[in-house]
Amino acid sequence: MNPIIIDTDSGDELWVASACADHAGVNLREWNAHVSRGRAPAPVARIGHLQLWVAHEVHSWTLERRLTGTNPLRVIRLADDRVGQV
Repeated sequence: MNPIIIDTDSGDELWVASACADHAGVNLREWNAHVSRGRAPAPVARIGHLQLWVAHEVHSWTLERRLTGTNPLRVIRLADDRVGQV
């Protein structure tokens, strides 16, 4: 089975966190870290305790991240490491 959640108001496909993480090529813990730090798209809705993201926003974020070669968590870690060296 492959259920799909569609927002009837906008027509947007919505993804749960695990689908976002899979698409972004990170594990669920990393996805949640990106979201909690404001470096990934924010969830747009909830069904019970499940957070939902707009699929095309996650896709755009992932594409930009891949095109720039930027891993936001790695950049922050590198910057933190360099601050102590200055």
